Amino acid sequence: MNTVDKDAGSTELLVALLAQKLGKEKVAKLTGLPEEKVEKVLASKAEVLATFASGKIWTPRFSKGIGIILRRLFKATRGNLRTISDVTRIPPAHLIKMGEQIPEAGGAAETPSPTNKVKFVMPVSRRGLARDDGDTGRNDCLIVTGGDKNFFGMMVDLVESIRRFPGGASYDIAVMDLGLEEAQRARLNEQGCFTIEPVDVRKNGCSLSMVHRGQISRTFLPELVPGYDQYMWMDGDTWLNDMSVIESYRQAATEYGFAITPEVSRCYDKDLTMRDTIEWHTGCYQRFFGAHLANVLGVLPVINSGVFCTRADSNVLRAWRKRIYQALSLTKEEGDDLFMLEQTAGNVAMYLDVREWAALPARYNWICSRSAPMLDKERGILVEPSPPYDPIGIVHMTYRTKKEAIAIPLRNGSLIKTSLWFRDISSYLASST
Repeated sequence: MNTVDKDAGSTELLVALLAQKLGKEKVAKLTGLPEEKVEKVLASKAEVLATFASGKIWTPRFSKGIGIILRRLFKATRGNLRTISDVTRIPPAHLIKMGEQIPEAGGAAETPSPTNKVKFVMPVSRRGLARDDGDTGRNDCLIVTGGDKNFFGMMVDLVESIRRFPGGASYDIAVMDLGLEEAQRARLNEQGCFTIEPVDVRKNGCSLSMVHRGQISRTFLPELVPGYDQYMWMDGDTWLNDMSVIESYRQAATEYGFAITPEVSRCYDKDLTMRDTIEWHTGCYQRFFGAHLANVLGVLPVINSGVFCTRADSNVLRAWRKRIYQALSLTKEEGDDLFMLEQTAGNVAMYLDVREWAALPARYNWICSRSAPMLDKERGILVEPSPPYDPIGIVHMTYRTKKEAIAIPLRNGSLIKTSLWFRDISSYLASST
């Protein structure tokens, strides 16, 4: 059995902390050290251990000895970060980062050296500031969406849902062209939008599909359209139900640099078990980042990348791009198997690399496939389907809800079957008044 490094001061402190919490016998079995040695280490670190009585934590550098101990702790606790952090006094985020280097924990032993050459190539023609600097009536936040010809109708709805509100006309709107037809581009131009090209993402010299390029390009918005203070991304299958959420996103991004919405709501997944959701997203982490990160991040709330607001100087965008690069460099997946790579990389970046970001409530990006919204005809708006029936800010028509009519509840207790597209909800409200 391997034993810990005998001369590593930080390793000895870890042994002492564990002995204090678990007892000498258990730590001797865990580390492979004799009980007498554990007792000696515990006595030698008594003065240092006293400083932890006030709740002190520490972030040791990774070493072979610490790696062996943590590997065994991960195995014994099945990756329970809370338990490991409690007995080691090492913060969960630091445990995760060290875990990426631990053999047999989904870290270094399972993570191969980069096998793919990845390159991000900016388009030759880039659109600068769409407004005149002297135009004080324009907003310094650019709203960006994107899609191909199949998303065109939904993107027209998105633009109209914004423009209908007072103040909506003050926003410049860019559409990332992922395969639009010429007539569709002309229609969007008539709505006051302009189109931009995505970044060319190359893996081993070959460009990724336009879909994956578009997903990854949302992390390059300040470079693609320079000159704005803030950028708000809204997926092509979203639309604006309540204008006030735009301001909320912007205020949060001003304060924290980046604002986004986790998929957490009391209304979600009533027809599914939480285990189904956890297993799906754990699988995404596993495919792109290995077993260790999958085990520790898979149980955390999913941060949906379909809607967010960022300052131009946000650290989140840079960290997000680095995690995308990491995943593309290591993964053997091709084609559709890259589905969810961009969102998964963003989750890793926000949970591990950059802690300064704002998490907004579920109604700021309502995931319709996880819970159908409720229609309040009196207020003429979609609301959360549970008291106090707060207005949904942004409707996100994920998965089948963008293609099929679904049953949605009314505030009077009845059900209607309808498409969730903005034009169809608007038509229903107009016909029922």
